[in-house]
Amino acid sequence: MTTVRNVKIPKEDRPKLKEYLFKADSTGTTQYAKDWSKDIKKNLIESAYFMMKGDSLLKSASRSGETSAVKKLRQSFKTSKGNKSQDAVSDKQPTPILEAASALFGRSK
Repeated sequence: MTTVRNVKIPKEDRPKLKEYLFKADSTGTTQYAKDWSKDIKKNLIESAYFMMKGDSLLKSASRSGETSAVKKLRQSFKTSKGNKSQDAVSDKQPTPILEAASALFGRSK
């Protein structure tokens, strides 16, 4: 598989996932089984819910993230609206590009 529920599995992770799922230690237990058994109740509920909701759960999480990003962007616009002086046109001579770059990196002529 190259994706899980439309989430891409990076090429370098695929062999690691296979080993995680199937390579057993001397007791016959895989790392996945060991990790799963650390909190069986929680893992069972999480996987059952994910299986039940599947793609709709991922879409909902994606929409939630997008909404959060839009809210942050709106807030940043609101806070920058009152700061119009930075956007004003200056009557100063333009700064040569090398001078501006030097100032940006803290170097003087």
